[in-house]
Amino acid sequence: MIQMRWWDLLRARSAFGRLIRDIDKDVTLTLVDVGSVGGLKDRWQLLEGRVRSYCFDPREGASPREEPGRTVLPFAVGRTHGTADFYCTRFGNMSSMLQPNADTLHRFQD
Repeated sequence: MIQMRWWDLLRARSAFGRLIRDIDKDVTLTLVDVGSVGGLKDRWQLLEGRVRSYCFDPREGASPREEPGRTVLPFAVGRTHGTADFYCTRFGNMSSMLQPNADTLHRFQD
């Protein structure tokens, strides 16, 4: 496993910023966000109006909906077709089709 140092993270962020600035103004990106927890991350606001997103999150409601620049699909994404249990946690982005591991979770406050 590669471990990044804090200065590598800064370089990666500025590289992302340069990439965003270098994309032609007439280009629209399509993003798929699996486990979207309410939408795209703030960094994508740099491309406001030029991003079309498809956000998958089973906690988003009972039916698909269209919003400006975004389609919300309230479904989990997995390897197989069908239904599955979905475990919702208090910390939204930790919800999963994987059953929570109590031995690991006891180490965290919330």
